[in-house]
Amino acid sequence: MTPGAGSSALDSNLEQPARTAGRNEFRRIWSFLRPHQRFLWIGLAVLLLGTGARLLQPWLIRSAIDEHLLPGTLVGFWPLCIGVAAAALGEWLCRHVQLRAIERAGQDALLDLRATIFGHLQSLPMRFYDRTPTGRLVGRATTDVEALQELFSSGVVTILGDLVFLVAAVSIMLSLSVPLTLASLCVVPVFVLVTVFVRKRARRAYSEMRSRLSQMNSDLHEQVSGMSIVQLFAQEHRSAERFAQSNRGVRDAQLLTVRWESVLSAATEMLGSFTTALILYVGGQYALEAIGVATDSAATSALTLGTLYAFVDYMQRMFVPLNDLSMKYTVLQNALVS
Repeated sequence: MTPGAGSSALDSNLEQPARTAGRNEFRRIWSFLRPHQRFLWIGLAVLLLGTGARLLQPWLIRSAIDEHLLPGTLVGFWPLCIGVAAAALGEWLCRHVQLRAIERAGQDALLDLRATIFGHLQSLPMRFYDRTPTGRLVGRATTDVEALQELFSSGVVTILGDLVFLVAAVSIMLSLSVPLTLASLCVVPVFVLVTVFVRKRARRAYSEMRSRLSQMNSDLHEQVSGMSIVQLFAQEHRSAERFAQSNRGVRDAQLLTVRWESVLSAATEMLGSFTTALILYVGGQYALEAIGVATDSAATSALTLGTLYAFVDYMQRMFVPLNDLSMKYTVLQNALVS
């Protein structure tokens, strides 16, 4: 690569606006992950094992309630208790190994990325540095690279695990009771709409915060490197005001992202509680019918108490990957911008 070509390429990267994820961006990201993909495959395999252990726990508790606690027999009860504990321990161990493996791949990729950026900066001509603020380059090599860390550490790879869990959980719930599953899932479209509404605004807020942070880093570097000039002309007050303005901009942008994240968190909690209440109301009619208690509802299919518990547990667990998927989309967009 000639110096002129390198300068033009980096100029376009520095100034280009945020773009939608495309093949070129994914290909560039994958080029740094490919040498370390063995850790990604290990993390993915362990992630699927942990998903299976997570799905198994409500099923085992359902069996313990219906087959042992309600009938009042402890024959075979303790193995189920041990199974629940083993599944919980297995889920924890799998999550531990998965996070370490994916984090290793991400950190190794970032190591290569920083080395590539530094090597590219060394190849650029002096005229490029004459017209480009040093603080901006430092921000690109530090702040923007850090934005990729979350993507490499927890982002794209775990999406598959979330999707597998959602599909498997819904399949299990359908096998237990189709009417109650349909009633439980009626809140999901509302959750998706709320998430899309909030995430669009949160994504813009993150982009604004990233821009303001980069500007503050650039201003800070220029002020520190030129401190002798500032002091020579007694411009300390003006310099402090300029930095204070950039500093307040970063704070305001950060608070805006927190506001949208808190809105989504509160909405998720509210919809989760509403779904639990809906399951207890509809499923409670079926459960009472199963134990011979007359109700005023039009319930036509009996439901055991253990199955009712499993529905509540599965539905509460489903909100975690649903929320994670929306967050990973924002992480992906921020990483591609960086």
